[in-house]
Amino acid sequence: MQSYWVDFIKNGNPNGEGLTYWPPSKGNATTMWLGDSWGAGKVAETARIDLIRSWFSQNVECKIDTIDWADGPFNGKAGSRRSGDAATATSDVRQRLITIVFGPRLGSFTWADWNPSLVKLSDAMNPGNATADNFDLSPFYNRGSKLIHYHGLADPSIATGSSVDFYKQVQRTLQSKGIDLDDLYKFYLIPGMEHCGSTPSNMEAPWYICGSSQASSIGSERLANHFHERKGFDDGKHDSLLAMIGCVENGTVPDYLVATKFHDENEWDCVVK
Repeated sequence: MQSYWVDFIKNGNPNGEGLTYWPPSKGNATTMWLGDSWGAGKVAETARIDLIRSWFSQNVECKIDTIDWADGPFNGKAGSRRSGDAATATSDVRQRLITIVFGPRLGSFTWADWNPSLVKLSDAMNPGNATADNFDLSPFYNRGSKLIHYHGLADPSIATGSSVDFYKQVQRTLQSKGIDLDDLYKFYLIPGMEHCGSTPSNMEAPWYICGSSQASSIGSERLANHFHERKGFDDGKHDSLLAMIGCVENGTVPDYLVATKFHDENEWDCVVK
């Protein structure tokens, strides 16, 4: 396994001398089996995958069949509750949602007032007509639309795993319709990036890709929602807006995005990395 990782880091491809061939999974229903035997094999049948997802996504606490991503992948194990800044951020989000759903009369609602029945009630009311579980983006695809989706791996508010799961479900749904996901939907995980932007002070990770509202986190003088990268970096590899323009207008699909970290989060200062 270490050899696969080394080859992938060095060459962008896990295959190397003396290793069992690891085929790309794009466009086929195969996966790599690692353990007693190594090699490519078929993935489980769709019905079996759905059964496993249904079983493990049950919110036992609320007695409903849903996923509580606050305790999901990348943000702690099931049944745990996050603490510190992450817990504060989550309670703030829940308070805003409760105000939207139930009105300002519950403005004094705090995290301590939450109980499992509220989740079941909000699902039943569905005031926002939520369709996040509709993974069929074929109408979007048929209109010639494009989607660039990114999520910070250090996001303390919304679990990164929710985006990973959504992407995989869209991929599985569209593959059954013969649609190549790369023609429609590009998904990027940004190491060290928090919620939509910024990075922990002890991490100093590059995160700026000219994403929506990211500019407001850069420098005290920058209040706009967007600004292009510095001269020399203003291209579709560093700027997600230019990447989208190129994708829609020229059919140029970006294989990757290059994130930037400015010194003291100031675009007029030096680029750290």
